[in-house]
Amino acid sequence: MEFQDWFSSLPPALRPAYSLEEPNQAILLYKGELEVEQQNIVTKGSGTVYLKWFPYPQVEFHMSSDNLGRIDTGEADLKLSETEGWLKVYVSRVNEELNQTEHSMQVWGLTKEPIIIGSGNGLAYIKFHLTNFHNLIGSCKSVFIQEDSSKTTIERVVFEAGGWRVTIDQLETVSQILNSLTAQGGYAITHVGKLERTDETPFAVDEARDFLEAFSYFLSFIRGFQVSPTLLVGYNASEQRVWEEWKLSNSDPWWSVESWAWGLDGNNLANTFPGFLKWWQDWGESAKLAIYWYLKSNRNVSGIEGSIILAQAALELIAWVCLVEKGSISEEDFNKKPFDSTSRKINRLLKECAISKDIPSEFTNLADFECKLKNSNNGPYAFVEIRNSITHSAPNNRKTFVNTSSAARVEAWMLGLWYLELILLKMFNYKGSYFKRRPGHCWYGDVEPVPWV
Repeated sequence: MEFQDWFSSLPPALRPAYSLEEPNQAILLYKGELEVEQQNIVTKGSGTVYLKWFPYPQVEFHMSSDNLGRIDTGEADLKLSETEGWLKVYVSRVNEELNQTEHSMQVWGLTKEPIIIGSGNGLAYIKFHLTNFHNLIGSCKSVFIQEDSSKTTIERVVFEAGGWRVTIDQLETVSQILNSLTAQGGYAITHVGKLERTDETPFAVDEARDFLEAFSYFLSFIRGFQVSPTLLVGYNASEQRVWEEWKLSNSDPWWSVESWAWGLDGNNLANTFPGFLKWWQDWGESAKLAIYWYLKSNRNVSGIEGSIILAQAALELIAWVCLVEKGSISEEDFNKKPFDSTSRKINRLLKECAISKDIPSEFTNLADFECKLKNSNNGPYAFVEIRNSITHSAPNNRKTFVNTSSAARVEAWMLGLWYLELILLKMFNYKGSYFKRRPGHCWYGDVEPVPWV
């Protein structure tokens, strides 16, 4: 196939629905007429609505009006020319300008509820945006044709499950964006997604919300911190923009973290999703909580000691649901021998998942710690003992904590995360490769098969 013919065979790349500037810069969502109602008085003006990233992601507005003295800081209602009803907002700042040439009032505020434009019915697809996602190795490619007619191939991954298809393209400038985020932190749009029915039938946005929540948690499990589809835009079969939703994003700011998917190709990622969705629907709120504790631990938001506690919380939750609620062990038996300690419960969970209890050879500091406890190379036992030394105040636990090296605590945290990732992948019936955590320097794309295949 000729090179140009190959380009022509590729589907067009997904493009952002909004103009994107540099990382951490506000994204303009609306420009036009605004109305603010406060104490039954309506003030009209012109202004903008925008997504602002700092100090946290928030949809805010700015309005200019020549009606002075009619708005004060506090609760208010906002109306755009494109919305039918009023929206709850908070006016955060008012500035009146009175001079010979200007007579106006500037009003700033933030929204307290999502801004929704359109009914959200009869959609052919929803376009969404992802912040702070990592570089993808696509399972296929698309093509972006620039203004000068030059062509750039785009890495693409397609996920299908539950009657839905999600296509994700990364921006052509993703390498520069990630370099900027690594240097300064914060937020930036890195990828664009498209959600549609696999049979391409129209749908209402409310039908897609549960799926989008599940997919958000799945993407977060891939990334290693909270990632959420944001700035949703709905299109009909004629490619007309008929619905939009603007609300604050619960995505985490940029953080350099590892995850099981670090350097994994798009085929492995796509193959993981059907099993994840089945597990998610089966486990309900327990699935959400398990992923939540994992993400908080992996992001190390509470220091190494706090992250160890969070990892054990996730392991205990999964052990209970897997062995008792979904397994054959009764609640009474789960709390007596041979399951009368947390480490024994985790050991049984690892056995059920075909994961070795032995401390990996690279975890030398944790192995030294465990050796002093006169145990037999038991990873869960060493992990739980370090956790107990943090959370329990008895003199022997305090002594253990003081005498435990920081390197051993770091390795305990890493081992807990390794257990969590493998156990969850086993729950998804995943049979591909994964990035294995280990102390010291790790290489991007250094992956190996999961231990049960």
